[in-house]
This record gives sequence, C-alpha cells and structure tokens, in this order.
Amino acid sequence: MNCKNCEIELAQTNGYCHKCGARIIKNRLTFKNLMTQLGEEFLNYDNKILKTIKHLFTKPEAVIDGYVKGIRKKYVNPVSFFTISLTLSGFIGFLISSYFREAITLPTFGEVNQNEDVIAVQNSTFDFISNYTSLFASLSIPFTALLSFLIFFNKKYNLTEHVILNLYAYSLVSIITFFISFPVLLIAPGYYTLTGFISLPLYLIYYSYVLIEVFNLSFSQFILKSLLFGGIVLFFMILSGFITFLLIKSGVIDPAQLVPPPEVINNN
Repeated sequence: MNCKNCEIELAQTNGYCHKCGARIIKNRLTFKNLMTQLGEEFLNYDNKILKTIKHLFTKPEAVIDGYVKGIRKKYVNPVSFFTISLTLSGFIGFLISSYFREAITLPTFGEVNQNEDVIAVQNSTFDFISNYTSLFASLSIPFTALLSFLIFFNKKYNLTEHVILNLYAYSLVSIITFFISFPVLLIAPGYYTLTGFISLPLYLIYYSYVLIEVFNLSFSQFILKSLLFGGIVLFFMILSGFITFLLIKSGVIDPAQLVPPPEVINNN
C-alpha cells in the first residue's frame, strides 16, 4: 500500500503517513464520513483557525513569537491567515458590487445637498477602494512592517519578522471587521460605511496590544514608541504631500483628471 499523497510505501496497519502526515483513507467517500471529516477539521476545539484567532486575542506573543522561533504546526501560518482575511474582504466586495451598491449610502460632511461632481467622485472613490481592497492591504503590510521595524530597531525582530507580526495583526482585525460588517451589510446596508469607522480604531487598539505583549513594553515605553510612531508617520505624510505637490507642479498629475467626465457624472 502506498500513500496517495506522497506515494511512499506504507504498512497495512498505518493510520497516517510517516512522511507527509496525511491520514490514510481506506473507505469510500460517503455523506456520513464526509460530515465526520468536516467536523473534525473545522468544528473541533483543536482547529488551527479557531485556535489561532483565540490565541491572537488572549496571547498574541505565543502565536507571533512562536512562529518566529520555529513553531509551525500549532497555528495557521501568517501568509495563509492573511489569505483568509483577503478572501473574506473580497467576498464583501463582491456582495457590494453585485447586490448592495445602490443600497449603500456614503457618509456626508457639511452640507447635505452636495455638488453632483463631489458625489460622483465619492462614488468612484468608494468603488475603487472596494474593488482593490486586497491590493491596498497587500501593499500596506511592507509599509507598516517597515514602520514597526524602525520604531523597534533596538528589539529582537528583523524586518522579515516584523512582516510576520503585521500579517497576523492586520489579518485578525480584518477577520473581526468582516464578522461585524457582514451582518450590517445584509440587515441594514445603508449603515455599512459606518463600519469603516470601527476598523481603524480597532486596528490601532489591537496593534498596540500586540506590540506591548510581543515586545513586553511598559506603559512609559509604549508612550515613547507611540510618539516616535506618530513622528515617523507625520514625516511620511509630509514627504508624500511634497512629492504630490511636485508632481502636480511639474504637470505629471493633472488635478482635473481626478474628476470623472460628464458622462460618468450623468450616469450616477
């Protein structure tokens, strides 16, 4: 008898492959054993996904520092966990674009009766962000990892290990946000955009908690690091604003192109 996954030779008494660890399936697939297998993989207490989510809440240092130090089997790896979060975000984006776009009300600031150009730009921006959420998330991880690496330069993690930390932190908040926003989208889609105001504070609070636990920070150390973080973010904001100004001044970016053409506005 050979393993159906790695094809190594096995004894008839083997329940699992000693090379790849796969379970040896000897019976034909039936509805009963399919449900049993699904229950074992997704509903039991030792399920990796549930355990990873639970421990990222209760002891994030065990998950993150454990992975960095070589624990690979106990929890979902950060890339897979990040992929799960992107899948859920993509599912939300699909529902919005396919079924709920007209029902979603964008928040207004100032005068209620806004100019049609402003409304068209808001709608276009919202659609763009919804369609490319996964891309923005993927691009943000290296940036936040670089920030945390610069702030905690005197700590034990290198840049790659900071990427691991940020993958876990972002993914958990994204998954939690999904379970908040999904019922709102189904029940009261007009209030869906308000859930966006929850995700950022939730991320900042949880991210701070992760940094405190992983790097064992005191309150005073955390305050100092937070001030340093604010200074670095402010520097990058000023730098990006200056670069944008230069691009507009040199003609590379035309502000008029940021406003949709009249036919787009009329369609909206």
